[in-house]
Amino acid sequence: MKIFFMVCLCLVIVGSQSHSNERPLDSDRYFNFSTPEVHEIPDLGIGKMGKLEVGLEHLLFPASSQLLDKDRLPSVPVNLWDLVNIGKTIWEIVNSNRPVVDINVDQATVVPKGISDWQTLQGWRFPATHVYRVTAKNLYGGTVVDCIYRILYNYGGNINGQGHFLNRVTVLPSEINVAWAYTFKMTATIPSIYNVGSSSDPVAAAELLVRWKIDTVVKHLEQANDYVVEGNGGFLDRGSSIF
Repeated sequence: MKIFFMVCLCLVIVGSQSHSNERPLDSDRYFNFSTPEVHEIPDLGIGKMGKLEVGLEHLLFPASSQLLDKDRLPSVPVNLWDLVNIGKTIWEIVNSNRPVVDINVDQATVVPKGISDWQTLQGWRFPATHVYRVTAKNLYGGTVVDCIYRILYNYGGNINGQGHFLNRVTVLPSEINVAWAYTFKMTATIPSIYNVGSSSDPVAAAELLVRWKIDTVVKHLEQANDYVVEGNGGFLDRGSSIF
């Protein structure tokens, strides 16, 4: 990939010099970039949005085998509305242009306090997914960052038919392309969890902040997109902010 962008950079230099033999490449135009654009794109299916998804098709199945064994359900009293995240609250997705997320541990799980294992809940549904693309261009108009990522979460877990809880809330990189001399990093954070249902039939909700940093020798930018995922399958895109 670096070789590809080096070739592109050389072509820019040659193109610039073809207009004027004495005009050098404008490094400020190469190393400066516009505000990245982020938007949801059609989901062709896991494994089909980029080479980093290959082999992850098993994530499309429910988080459990629809557990219905009453002996597996919690024996201790729990307040269904008192929610806790028994997973992670922050993890890396991309570091120095490379994917580093571990799908086995880098995820959030929102269940009633007192539950230590999501497998003691029943009724998990097939996961919901949403695919996003973030792109940035330098002042020459060339794309210098192009990252596709997938938001994935299991929902619908309940206790004796009550509540709608969350499991395996995570962000997976599908494809990452970064230009020579650019550095791209991405993290996921769960800043808050709350109940959007009632006290007797709670619906867990988790705020999910996907944050990225882009660096060159002349510019640093931090931006994040804010989402909310819900235990009934609901999803909200709150838009992006620059820090």
